[in-house]
Amino acid sequence: MAIKQDLRTIRRSARRFVVENTWALPALGAVAGILLALALRNVGTTHAPGSWGITVDRARDSLIAGIAVIFSGLSIVLALTAVTAQSVASRFSLRLLRIQQRGWRDKVVIAVFTMAAMFILMTQLGLRSFEADQLAPTGGLVTSLVLLILSGATIIWYIGASMKSLRLDRTLQRISRLIRRTVRSLLRERHLDTPAPATALEPPLDATPLPAPRTGYLSNIDTRALHQIATQTGARFGFDIVIGTFRIEGQTIGWVVRGPGGGVQQAAIADAIDLEKARDPTYDIAYGIRILVDMAIMALSPAVNDPYTAVEVVNELTIVLVALAGHELGPRARQGPDGTFEVVIAGRSLSDYFDLATDQILLYGSTDPGVVAALANLAATVEAKASSEADRAHVRAFAARLPGHGTDPAT
Repeated sequence: MAIKQDLRTIRRSARRFVVENTWALPALGAVAGILLALALRNVGTTHAPGSWGITVDRARDSLIAGIAVIFSGLSIVLALTAVTAQSVASRFSLRLLRIQQRGWRDKVVIAVFTMAAMFILMTQLGLRSFEADQLAPTGGLVTSLVLLILSGATIIWYIGASMKSLRLDRTLQRISRLIRRTVRSLLRERHLDTPAPATALEPPLDATPLPAPRTGYLSNIDTRALHQIATQTGARFGFDIVIGTFRIEGQTIGWVVRGPGGGVQQAAIADAIDLEKARDPTYDIAYGIRILVDMAIMALSPAVNDPYTAVEVVNELTIVLVALAGHELGPRARQGPDGTFEVVIAGRSLSDYFDLATDQILLYGSTDPGVVAALANLAATVEAKASSEADRAHVRAFAARLPGHGTDPAT
């Protein structure tokens, strides 16, 4: 089980590295192009009588033209990327730019172009060892042609995908899927954690504050690593801030009770706490909900005046909250052999996520019958799926605040 957890951690770190660094996939593409060119350098140097072939001189000219085509296509991709990003930000939310930047589509397209460009360039350099009137090796030329065709197909695919990303329904579904994928991912990582009462987060009298190891937004706390430290030293940990909270270096993020096994290394604690420069819906469920709510608020503003977009957002929020309602949320902990909570982490409840998803939309959309009806449907659906009476009562209290339910949200 620990090995699986380690593999998931490595996979998560590798994925984060790739999505955070725009150059990572293009660099891999460049390396792949170079290696492929070296592998095919001498393939097809022997020509049978009457077989197809072109001279090295003509091959060089063709490869130069291929490089020009590659860079022309790349300029189209980059221009389309800028236009798409600007349109998405102005129509929906500025926070979507980070999701756009972290997406795989742009990186994959650039990686394909980089691979093709490096392969053609290396093939061109490899022809220097041949006489101008010799027949060129066909392996590199045929592969260059295939990569040019692949690059063209990639442009067509990219244009179609970019057009789809400008559609509201596609954007909403993409964010909703991202949030639900985050829910599943976090639940897999925390399957050994147990629910804890809010009182477990209260620091004991002998507790000392835990400072933030660096400045940033809390994105994850590795309870497994902290539990190992607690088992070795007898220490107990408590973190009373939720994912997405901002802290500056040295500011308190929790507490620790020293155990009889000796002092706890601050470096070991720091390694178990992830503080990022910006919030990320890949690890922060509340931030994903926040993005959807922002889209609804923008649609409800007098400048846009598009309440049905807010209705569509509420429908997606209903799907998200239903996905959350089926799980035990709130504070979580790792227990010792005697049942003591050795590591306790604060967490949002279903009611917290429900308030985040509904309060501001109701504030700005309370006069629109369609928005109110969608919120009423959301409340009824989540109440039926909620696992605790406290959450159901909270949802009923919200429903009681709604004005008349108005018209069907489908109208």
